[in-house]
Amino acid sequence: MILQRFGDALPMLIALALTACGSSGATAKGAQIISPEQQTELENFRKKVAETRKSLKDLRKNLRQDSERMVFLTKVANIALMPLLVALLGIAIALLRRRQQARATAA
Repeated sequence: MILQRFGDALPMLIALALTACGSSGATAKGAQIISPEQQTELENFRKKVAETRKSLKDLRKNLRQDSERMVFLTKVANIALMPLLVALLGIAIALLRRRQQARATAA
């Protein structure tokens, strides 16, 4: 998954991208200018960060939906299935006792 692939490096990449995006391409004294290759690489990095953020947003959305589905299924199991299971178990025990009583009276 995306989260496993980027792991702990993701916050560092985002911080680096934000730092790079915040710089104007020159130092405070104006002594250094970004070359065209560096500018291209910076744009590619910005695109990669944007794609990663979108992927993480989608991943969080999917995880939230899965979590909500699990909560719903747990509620259904607790509200409907468990009482049904207890009722069926009670009927099965009653039938077994009735058979045992019938055998005891027949013998």
